[in-house]
Amino acid sequence: MANGWCLFLCVPILVQLRYCSAMLSEGVELPCSNEGERISDGSMKFITDVDPCIQCFCRNGIVKCEIATCPDLEGCHMILYRSTSSQSCCDVCVGCTEDGIRYKSGQVWRSNDDPCVVKECKAGVITTSTATCPKLACDNPVEVKGQCCLSCPTCELNDEKYSEGESFEPHTDKCVRCECKNGGINCMKNACPVLNCPAAKIVQEEGECCPRCTGTRTTFLVPRMCLFKHNIYNDGRTYEVNDCTHCTCQGGTMSCTRRTCPILDCPVEEQVFTSSESCCPVCKPDSMYEQCEYEENTHEHGASWQDGCVDCVCYDGTVTCSEKECDTQQHCPLDTHQLKFTTDACCPVCVEKEGLCTVFGDPHYVTFDKRIYDFQGTCKYMLAKDCPGNMFAIYVQNFDRYNMPGAWTKSVTILLNADTKIGLRKNGKVRINKSQVSLPFSKVGHFTVRYEEETIVVDTEIGLKVVWNTESYLELHLPASLKRNTCGMCGNFNGDPKDDFMGKDGTLFTSAIDFAKSWQHGRQSTCQVGVTQQEVQARCQDNFSKWQRAHQECSILKSRALKECRKTIDVEAYYKSCVTDSCNCPRHRKCTCDAVTAYVRECERVGIYDIEAPLNYSCSRQRRRIQERVTKNLQLQQEASKS
Repeated sequence: MANGWCLFLCVPILVQLRYCSAMLSEGVELPCSNEGERISDGSMKFITDVDPCIQCFCRNGIVKCEIATCPDLEGCHMILYRSTSSQSCCDVCVGCTEDGIRYKSGQVWRSNDDPCVVKECKAGVITTSTATCPKLACDNPVEVKGQCCLSCPTCELNDEKYSEGESFEPHTDKCVRCECKNGGINCMKNACPVLNCPAAKIVQEEGECCPRCTGTRTTFLVPRMCLFKHNIYNDGRTYEVNDCTHCTCQGGTMSCTRRTCPILDCPVEEQVFTSSESCCPVCKPDSMYEQCEYEENTHEHGASWQDGCVDCVCYDGTVTCSEKECDTQQHCPLDTHQLKFTTDACCPVCVEKEGLCTVFGDPHYVTFDKRIYDFQGTCKYMLAKDCPGNMFAIYVQNFDRYNMPGAWTKSVTILLNADTKIGLRKNGKVRINKSQVSLPFSKVGHFTVRYEEETIVVDTEIGLKVVWNTESYLELHLPASLKRNTCGMCGNFNGDPKDDFMGKDGTLFTSAIDFAKSWQHGRQSTCQVGVTQQEVQARCQDNFSKWQRAHQECSILKSRALKECRKTIDVEAYYKSCVTDSCNCPRHRKCTCDAVTAYVRECERVGIYDIEAPLNYSCSRQRRRIQERVTKNLQLQQEASKS
């Protein structure tokens, strides 16, 4: 049975007991009537004489016996010696006697005359002290009868709620203890008990209020004498532990009075004793701390400074440095800002996003302010320009291809400061001021042109960046410093998509066709408006096989890989563009890559896409064309080096 056994006699382990009666030898249960009481009337003497640790109780009308559990006496150096004939089960740490009353070791009680006077018995020593009351961090503390210190009216302190009976340490001083009692919080600081063990056996653990004894020792008691720290004192003899603690032997118990030390507002590691005779610590004064030397500079104790992205502090002659911790929970408005490292900051900061205008497919335009529209005109158009300055201008030449509805980007022209012209051609060739160049090419302090994977990339000193795949995908990046200073088919970059259709003459158009026509450049006789997007969609729907193939190929935009992004960026405009591009595409080609890439790039900009599978979707032709141009450039460089 759990925690004991029913008494069946005679059981094998007790067969030698001569007290077994004939009735009990048949194995019957012993009945009892005093429920819950310990059987101490002598009827179980034949058991307790053999092993005093076996205790019998009346439970459910039957005698049940169990082995007693003895307390842990670690740290007690006053364990009472037990003879082999002793009838006691467990070793006992010596208690205390005061005014004829016996107290167990570890027992705490208060004076009947003064609730601030606290007494504690510890291994034959009574420590008497007067509690110190801390200042409470609550409004309107109240006085409670029978308590030493004022109490908070509720069990809430420093925005923390505590349960009835729960105790805690709210203060830097670990000896201040608080308890939720009768619906309020009461706090006080008591003195630590006087320890009855040699100094070599006393330890003070980090974070603990009081020291404690280690090890154990068994001893004999001498009547009316006190054994204190392994020394014997006659009755009435006094002993001074330190200036705060005075003890007197009284009838075999060492009775000590100890002053409670003041409450300190500094951690234990900053508390010191001003002399060997001091009994209470004080917060270490600044004059006792040492200065720090760091890279030929002297710093006072407690001083802190920053060395680059490292924070340093001087503590008592020792310099401790650590890398600056950045806020990992920092977020920026997704639409307008992004986290970015800057040259003068150690942690990423929210900075205004650069502008991105995207041209893709047959073609579709996404302005700097994220207005999406379609325009199939075949002409030369001003994509973007700083207005009214002449720092840069970007032009695109659109043309009809495959004899299909729609238009495609044939070339890109970049003008810088009105004196540099960079031409990007459909076949991957690059011209600088009419001269063909091999890549990478750079003009120090002005711009660089290079191949990057399947694209040609132009970077400029003003922060303008152009990315083109030489066929039907173009990105134009502008720094936030150019915001509200641009014009062209990419819009005015002012954060408001509603006024992006601002024409060259300042007219705000409602039609994408009228808006785009206002930005035509060059000979007008070669320009055609092209079909509308509605016409392209109608032709697609009239051809069921093309319509079915287009939706099947564009379904990647609604796949699981882009699920999280679709919650933030609407995919429908990109999906419709993908479908019309696919419908206008020859059967032997796939024209969905541009729409997929455009959408994925927007996902990357808001930081919620990191799967590369869609980026590699059927874009092999652009890669092959760029790779062929890279190979030719290498051959030209090798031939030039030989000559």
